[in-house]
Formats: sequence, structure tokens, C-alpha cells
Amino acid sequence: TREQVEMYCNQNLVGVFIECTDEFLTMDFLVPTTAITPDGVTGLESAFQILHAILTDFKFEDDALARAKGHFITEYDHYHRDLGARSVGDLIRRMASDDRRLQYSTPEEIRKMTLPQIQAAIKSQLTTDNIEVSMVGDFSIDEIERLTLTYLGTVPPSQQDSQHPIRNIPFNFDQPKDKRQVDVHVLDSDQRALVHLAGFGPNRWGFLPDGAHVNDKIAKRSVPGGNLLLLIQRPGSDKPSRRDHPAFARVALSMLQDIINKRMFSSLREEKHLTYDASFEFMSYEYLPGGFYMVTVHTNPTMAQHVLREAHASVEELKGMRRIQSFQVENARRQFIHRFEQNMQNARNWLDNLSGLQLQQLPLKTTAFIRDAPKVATTVQAEDLQAMWEALWGNGEHVWRGVGISGPVPTKDEEAKEPQDMQLALTAPKTSMGRRGSTVMVD
Repeated sequence: TREQVEMYCNQNLVGVFIECTDEFLTMDFLVPTTAITPDGVTGLESAFQILHAILTDFKFEDDALARAKGHFITEYDHYHRDLGARSVGDLIRRMASDDRRLQYSTPEEIRKMTLPQIQAAIKSQLTTDNIEVSMVGDFSIDEIERLTLTYLGTVPPSQQDSQHPIRNIPFNFDQPKDKRQVDVHVLDSDQRALVHLAGFGPNRWGFLPDGAHVNDKIAKRSVPGGNLLLLIQRPGSDKPSRRDHPAFARVALSMLQDIINKRMFSSLREEKHLTYDASFEFMSYEYLPGGFYMVTVHTNPTMAQHVLREAHASVEELKGMRRIQSFQVENARRQFIHRFEQNMQNARNWLDNLSGLQLQQLPLKTTAFIRDAPKVATTVQAEDLQAMWEALWGNGEHVWRGVGISGPVPTKDEEAKEPQDMQLALTAPKTSMGRRGSTVMVD
């Protein structure tokens, strides 16, 4: 039973975390590799035993479903009270044409869910042709092979439903210009405001929502001096470009984020004194094509529109008089390499880098990132990042704007400007790309 498994895990320091994100259903096991029972069973073997039970004979229980429903209803309520989550979430949802994947289910929808529906949905994903196992720790290869054969090799084979395959459906980002502003009001005793500039960007490996790779976009752009910046191997050339490396886009995007983040902070806070905090980040998927970039500035309601204009002007300067400079690239390079080396000391980071290596849907995710990321960082130049940002920003015609304000009940003018579905809060999107959810399987 669930109670027996929980008691066993608590007594033997076995951590089990089961969660569902926008892209993956994951099960993480944190265990000691030494013996944890009198008969010599190790924590590693216990993890395999639990995994075997989940894949072959997991019990879906009504009381667990009730707790899961209560959790999601509470989370839905918290979302509508959180200015940061609401302003970002509603903006992203509108950008993606109200894509169902970016929405929380409403309390009414949650209450209607049944145990057979949830059980069927979970089991449809846990098929042997759709499972990848990655392990990081202090163990012997012989022991891992024995446990894998014993507990995973005995799981009956199963396949995805051929009529309902898993698809990496891109987001719809083709929106008219007159719908590119999202205003949100959250009831609160404190008056605060957040302004956002957002657009569509690549996923971690450089793939854009339309399926194209960011390198292809950059290859069509010019750099100062009129020279064409080619980010792909030249036709007829046997010598590959440094930008052909599968980790180049991921490394370059990380460095670009650091540079623009510092630029927004220094421009809006230190120079213009408009805010106490401004930031920029890429909110990228790994499996799904595409992602988002987001500028966020904290201010007060009376200055929101002015700050929004100034934030847009600061970003536009990256294309004009304040282009990306070599010293900024050097600083971002050092920061990336330092952060990478620190992360490689962490088992969790190793597991994240290994997860997905066996998936055909992630052709650019290879061991090359783990092996070569610091070397790739040394090859990134200012013109690479400049062309990359200009390809994403364009002329600003695809940029979305968002203003989130918290305070007392909005005026009638504010209510008139706010879309009806936002006033009623009938649907609420997720607040970040990697939001960790939970299902009945948590129990």
C-alpha cells in the first residue's frame, strides 16, 4: 500500500519525487548506496524495487486523488493572488494564443476529473518505448547492470498508442499587432506594478517555435561592415564552423542572457533611476520547440506606462548606439565557465545534463555539451550575440507588452481595458517553463 511504501522510504532515507512538467513525467530517486536493511538491501536496489512496482502494479487511490485535487485548487487560488505569477502567466498565455498547455485547470475542471481518466493518462506515458533511465552516483557498473536486468528487464513491454503519439506541437505565435498588450489587476492592499516586454525565442538547443534553428536566422543577418555572418558550414567546405557545435546555441543564449540582464539593470536603475530591480531571462523548453524571452521591471502603478516605454527604449539601444561590446562578452564568458564548473560538482546538475541524451527528439543534446561547453564559450564573439539578439528582437514588431498592477479594486476605466476572461479569472496559465506539478502518483 501507499502507507507501507511511505513508511519504508522514511525509515531508510529513500527520497521519491514524482512530478509532471510541461514536457516530461519524471521520477527522481535520492538514495544511499549502502545497505539500509538487515538483509543487506542497498538504497539503490530499493529505488529499483519501487520503480518496478510503479511501472507494473501501481495503485491509484481515491483518497490520493482527493488530496491532489485540493492541492491544485489551492494552487489555482494562489496564482490569482500573486502579482508576479499572474502578470507573467497571463502574458505568456496570450502570446501562445491561449494554448491549453499553458493554463491551469479551473476548479470546476479539476473537480470533474475521475480516477480512471487520470490513471489512463499516466499509463499512456509510462510505456517501455517511452522511458529513459539516467543514474548519477557512487556505484559500480556491474551492480547497476544486475539491478537493471532484475527490475527493469522484467517489466512487460508496452508501446505508445499509435493513434495518439506524443508530439512536440509548436506554439502559435502569429498574432496581430493590436493584441500585443496584456493588462492585469490583482487585488492587494499594497500598490505595486510589474511591466514586461516579451517575445518568442528558441529552446535550449536553439530551435524556434516555427521549427527553424536560430543559427539559420542569424546566418541571414548582417554585421557591422556589411559582412554576412554565416553560422552554418559553408557549402563545399570540409571544415566545419565553430558554430556547428551542438552546444553553441545553448552556450551563446546563456551568455546573451547575462549581458542583457546586466544592461537592463544598469540602464533602468543605475542610470535612469526608474526601478529597484530590472531583469531579463530566456524561459526555454528542452523538448518543445521554442520558448520565450522576458524583460521584467518593478515599479509603481503611476509610473508603469512610462517605465514600459523606457524599458523598450533601453532594449532598442542594443541595436543602435549601445551594441554588445567585447568586454561584456568576456565578462559573460567568465561567468558562464565559472557557473558551469561549479554546477559540475553537483549530482543534480549531472542528472539534468544526462536526461534526454537517449531521446531521438533531442538530436542536439549530446555529451558534447558536458565535454565542450567551456571551450565553446571561448569561441563566442560579440558579433555572434549581437546578430542572435537582432534576429530575435527584429524591429520590435513582434514584441508583447504586459502591465501587472496590484492594489484596491480597479476603476471602471481599468476594468474596461481588461479582457473579460481576465476579470473573471476563468483560466490561469502556468507561471514558468519548468513548473513542477504533481499528480495522484505523488502519493
